[in-house]
Amino acid sequence: MTSSLRVASLPILAAGVLVSQTAFAQNSWFVEDVPDFDQRRSASTGIVGLPADGGMYCVPTSTLNWFAYLANRGTPQPGTLAGPRDWQSQDNYNRVGNTLATLGTLMLTHPQDGTSGAGQNAGAHLYNLAFCGNDFIFADLWALGKKGQKHAPSPEKFLAYHNLGGYIQTSYGRYSGSPLTRDGGHALTAIGVWDLTSGAYPIFQFRDPWTNNDSFFTQSTFRVSLAAMTSVSSFFRASSTSSAKFLNLWRLDVTEVTGNYLDSMFVIMPALGIFGLGLESGEIQVVRPFRPTGNPMPEVQSFDKPATTGPILDIAPAWDLLSYYYVTAQGSPAKPNLYRVDALTGQSVAALDNPFAPVRLSLGREDDVYLIEGPNVTRYDLDTTPGVKLAQYNPPLPAAAIAYNDLNDRVLILTAPPTGPGSRRVLGLPATLAGAPTDRALPVSLSGEVHICPDMADPDAFWVSGRGGLLGLDALAYRIELDRGTLVVSDTVTYPRSTITGLCVTAENGLILTVNDTLVELEKDIRGNWVNKVGSRWAGRRAEGRFSLARSRTNFDPATMVGPGFHNILDPFEYPSHPDCYADCDGDGDLNIFDFLCFQNKFAVRDLAADCDLDGRFTIFDFLCFQNRFSRGCE
Repeated sequence: MTSSLRVASLPILAAGVLVSQTAFAQNSWFVEDVPDFDQRRSASTGIVGLPADGGMYCVPTSTLNWFAYLANRGTPQPGTLAGPRDWQSQDNYNRVGNTLATLGTLMLTHPQDGTSGAGQNAGAHLYNLAFCGNDFIFADLWALGKKGQKHAPSPEKFLAYHNLGGYIQTSYGRYSGSPLTRDGGHALTAIGVWDLTSGAYPIFQFRDPWTNNDSFFTQSTFRVSLAAMTSVSSFFRASSTSSAKFLNLWRLDVTEVTGNYLDSMFVIMPALGIFGLGLESGEIQVVRPFRPTGNPMPEVQSFDKPATTGPILDIAPAWDLLSYYYVTAQGSPAKPNLYRVDALTGQSVAALDNPFAPVRLSLGREDDVYLIEGPNVTRYDLDTTPGVKLAQYNPPLPAAAIAYNDLNDRVLILTAPPTGPGSRRVLGLPATLAGAPTDRALPVSLSGEVHICPDMADPDAFWVSGRGGLLGLDALAYRIELDRGTLVVSDTVTYPRSTITGLCVTAENGLILTVNDTLVELEKDIRGNWVNKVGSRWAGRRAEGRFSLARSRTNFDPATMVGPGFHNILDPFEYPSHPDCYADCDGDGDLNIFDFLCFQNKFAVRDLAADCDLDGRFTIFDFLCFQNRFSRGCE
């Protein structure tokens, strides 16, 4: 047998009749060939180890499983993984160990406390920029966020992200007491869910980086870990000093109840952009210029907006990437409105009930939308349909452009110019739109259509664009930063005698501009000059309308999700598992009588790994199922 084993398609036995796997395809999913790296690694002669033997490296390890999977599917990651490779092979053990050390450093993983939610998001972002060509974005969702229930892990949410081409890492929190209080957590790589939709518990399939292998110097056999998912509604809280939230979370059980509740997801998605085009049909286009081999999503998806609606004025993806929003002008006879597009079905629904002529939008980190309505900025809660108006701000000059800054959770407003002498204003407000804003003069003159976009590194810097120059005919983009309380220009991009109708700042602080209805991507060269990005996946695409670049976002709250409750667990719960080759029950790489004895022993103690047909029961059909698997062998 080879060292690279795969799980074959699972046969389902019901009432003694073999049922095809496709009967459950709508609710069940599984990803083959995902690595299952060990987090615990000790240094020895010729062997790379991790700090404190990797006992707190579950987050980097469960994330690296997916990066290694992607390294075999078109994202080689030179300088670290340098795939494709046989990740089960001991020949790659040190390469994986070195990459884990690098990823742990980027994630600020602590040898005794582990990795914080903020550390994972920031570290994966840096790794993506350095080794993956910025080909991915991340949705980092926490059930203990301000609107946690909507973003809590569930079988339905896992399926949605899988169907959208996402690669899912998830974590459970260990909860106890009343109300249930988090006192640590552990990270896993989600590779499948079997949901028979018959009242049985869904079976969660995952890679657990905490291996039961006795050796910390060799890679253990890749295994599929299993848990029954139990839905629990109760009060949960981050710590003994925080307020409790009533949530429905899924607990990971076996034959006994545990205290382990899934409470976060970290989803890796291929980078995407949204176009709102002036077409008769297919006006909304979702473009993914790069998809790993085997990813189910096409390069371009086209969706229709509702009939009778007006042209698209602005468009943007939701922060969790499960939907997209766009604003329409007056139609025939549809009134202007904000619409939500379901990312899976492509269906649009009105998100608000009769807003006042919206023209621009920006989305916050917690399902809030900020609309320019007439001269004002209005904040709506989109947690329900239609959304609920929360606040409105009336700026001293009419609002012309708007953006949400994730770095400081503030709303940026660029106003129209005054009718008399003076400058446009740049206003900064809290996410609630309450309280006195910062109000500073824009140090440049812009005319025509204007845009504003936050800098990706400096919370006090941003970019603006419009028309200007000596005759007012040039397309201009300026980087503006704060210098001793005054806004000053720190960088400029100019396109003579052109029109600029779009501005996006990329994750690496480059620029994507819509110039003369065509996308241009810029980066700095070694001399600090702006040049066309070599190998850009976006440059040259037509954008005769609106374009918005999706970015990595999170609802992690560093003010409340801190302390021992968010440290990683040393010696987490050990769930039942089986080797990737299910028939090789004892994991020795050979198929023989000892595998039957191993299965019989697991069945006798009601080990979840012995529920071969995944019907939630232990019956004779599990033995028949195992016999079928054994007879088919392993690939």
